[in-house]
Amino acid sequence: MKTREKNYPAAINAYEAALELEPASAKVRHAFGNFHLIYLSDSERAVEQFKEGLKIRPNSFHLQSDYVRALFYLKRFEEARVVLDELLSRAPTNRHFSQRIKLADLNLQYYSRRADFSSASGADVKTTLSDLESLIHEFKQIRPEWGRRQDETSIDKEYSQREEVSQRDECRRRTFTSRNRVDGAL
Repeated sequence: MKTREKNYPAAINAYEAALELEPASAKVRHAFGNFHLIYLSDSERAVEQFKEGLKIRPNSFHLQSDYVRALFYLKRFEEARVVLDELLSRAPTNRHFSQRIKLADLNLQYYSRRADFSSASGADVKTTLSDLESLIHEFKQIRPEWGRRQDETSIDKEYSQREEVSQRDECRRRTFTSRNRVDGAL
C-alpha cells in the first residue's frame, strides 16, 4: 500500500516492522529485496535481503532468480553464474512453465549483459565476441519442451476432440436440413 502511494520511507518502516515480527520470513525478505531493487534502484540492499532470504529457503526459485537479476545490475557476473548453474541443474525436474521460461531468459541475459558490459568497459573484442557466441550457443540449447506447458498436450487433445464433435454436429445439421428440404418438396 505504501509503495503504491510512493511513500517509500513508510514502506521501509513497514518492511522493517514485518522483519521484527518475523525475522525468519523468506517471503518478507524477498519482498523487501524486490522493493529495494525495483522502487529504490538499490541493488546492493536487494542482494542483502535476497541472501538473508536464501539462508531461510536456500532452494527458492524466486529468491534465487531475483538474486541473479540483482547481481546482473551490480555486474557481478561470476556470482550470478554460480547461482544460475545451480538453478539450471534443477531445471529438468522443474514442472513450472513460467519458471522454465524465466530461467532460460536469465541464462541468455547472463551472456547478453556480460557482452554488453565487456564492450562498454573497453574489454578486448574477443571477450565480447566470445560472450555473444556463448549467447547464441545457449539459445540453441534451450530444450524445445521448455517452451511448452505441461498441460498443452492435454489441451491440444481436448481441442482436437471438440473440433471433431463440432464437425460431426455440422454434418448432422446439414443432413437434417437437407432431409427437411426433401420432405418439404415431396
